[in-house]
Amino acid sequence: MVWWNMILGSKRKEPRQEVVKRGQRSSSSSVNSTFDGLVHHLRTTNCSKFTALVNMHLSFLLDLAGPCLSELIDDQTSASGAAEQTDRTPAIVSVFSKKKHGKDGAKQSAIFGQSLGQCAIDRISLILDFLAQPENVRQEGLFRKAGNMDRQRVLCDRLNGGQTHLVLDEFTVHDCATVLKSFLGEMPEPLLVEKYCTAYRQVAEMQSDAKRLQALQLLVLLLPAEHSTLLRRLLNLLHRVVDEAENRMTADNLAILFVPHIIVSRKTPTSELQKMCACLTGLVSFMISHAYELFRFPEALMHDVMLQYRCSHSDGSSSSEQELSSVASDSVSSCFYTTNATLVCVLSYIKSAVILSFSVSMPRQVSRRR
Repeated sequence: MVWWNMILGSKRKEPRQEVVKRGQRSSSSSVNSTFDGLVHHLRTTNCSKFTALVNMHLSFLLDLAGPCLSELIDDQTSASGAAEQTDRTPAIVSVFSKKKHGKDGAKQSAIFGQSLGQCAIDRISLILDFLAQPENVRQEGLFRKAGNMDRQRVLCDRLNGGQTHLVLDEFTVHDCATVLKSFLGEMPEPLLVEKYCTAYRQVAEMQSDAKRLQALQLLVLLLPAEHSTLLRRLLNLLHRVVDEAENRMTADNLAILFVPHIIVSRKTPTSELQKMCACLTGLVSFMISHAYELFRFPEALMHDVMLQYRCSHSDGSSSSEQELSSVASDSVSSCFYTTNATLVCVLSYIKSAVILSFSVSMPRQVSRRR
């Protein structure tokens, strides 16, 4: 079962081995891209089935029933729910920020206080890239020190104005870090999505790190694509900050700073905000420490996803078998360039490995009976 082990990856590898320099690509990233294609295919062709599979695996880990379970199942309502939250933006902003950004004439290009979209991700990525530079990650008190409010106002206006090329040298690292937190705090829908808050609270109380990680991996799969993309970039950055001892920022310190911005419900009253943050701080700290594992696919889920793909594409006809056989003869490296070919090739190698294992074991079983 060499191919199966290579596809799923070895658990013995440390998470830090996934970090590669620019211009390089690790084998683990190739495996992830393969599974990304498989999951993307099922999501686009049968989203309800994919969501049902994820929720089924979540039900094995979480104690959810009634309205809480229906909220998880109704994943397709997340986009409309985020749009409805926009009407309550003024009340949300008053809790998490001191200022509303943008002028009336620039509402269409504004990203602060708006639902998360690709345009906002592209602009805020300028800040993330700047903060990820080695000399900036080492800055003492990163994300803790406030910076200058006047410079931050200028930076917010430029981001809202639609500028895609910013000269960040005129701003300090702490200015950019504070603007990033403001952007996350003013999002109408929290980055980790408000309707999963009950699930997050249960995950926070789990004693087993393995089960906690698996539950979080499943919940991340239910996030909207834009939220998942930004969350991955944010957690990778925070993980790098923790790795630098010079900045004196630990995962717990960063979690305390980011919990109100990325996970706490915007409808939480101010009187309960402190209690809610204390409940979820440990969970966010865990997510930062396991940033490189969080976006892997649980093996049990991958088995069901691959089985679902096989069932939907193998009707027992000779054409289906010929398709599997023809792709099996192709080289693995060429298959990584085409999503559909990759999916069929992965399934074909698994099928071949299973058949081979049975064929090898059968003579031994017959000889023992004799």
